[in-house]
Amino acid sequence: HELKTPITAINLQLQILGRLLGQTDSGNPVKERMEKAFGTFNRQVTKLNGLVDTLLDVTRIKNGKLSLERKDVDLSSLVKEVVDRFTTTDKTVEIRTNLSPGVRGSWDLQRLDQVAVNLVSNAVKYGNGSQVNVTLIREEGFAKLTVKDGGSGISPDRLPYIFDRFERAVENSSVQGLGLGLYIVKQIVQAHGGSVNVESRENEGTTFVVTLPAVATPATGAES
Repeated sequence: HELKTPITAINLQLQILGRLLGQTDSGNPVKERMEKAFGTFNRQVTKLNGLVDTLLDVTRIKNGKLSLERKDVDLSSLVKEVVDRFTTTDKTVEIRTNLSPGVRGSWDLQRLDQVAVNLVSNAVKYGNGSQVNVTLIREEGFAKLTVKDGGSGISPDRLPYIFDRFERAVENSSVQGLGLGLYIVKQIVQAHGGSVNVESRENEGTTFVVTLPAVATPATGAES
């Protein structure tokens, strides 16, 4: 948590700077340059914050302290919101969805958001501009989330290891990351009593399938 302290301080200073910029005369010739710099700082701090959160999650997992706050979750709405975030921020991203309505269960909302974001982000990054297909169904008491891309695929020799720590699905120097996203996805899904599987063929794309037990909703509370 000591890693979060300086980031929090930087965020506070950025908020102050943002308010000062808002009060700056629009005719000021340096305001536009300041706004661009402010936007860059904000994005980099957000990225750094995400990296620290990832490392903290890995530490929690290693120490057996990944807790879940279970409550009634509408997974259909959650997945739609995640997809909307990607298509809103990048108009070049093409994501087709087929989401059965009202797929609900007792899950941790924030953790499943993390799972969906990681899988969709991977499909977008490694899909080489191909259409990403996201489907969600309820089947015999289970929720099944599928994320498929038409990218270059994963080589057979790497496939068994992609859920390991510091492993990346594809060796691509142009794609940044720590190689922890899929590792965390698997740990979150397993903590819910579910499973995550992958199928991939080189030059044909990759498909991830998350299966979660859609159990009845208990009283809200934490679970280790």
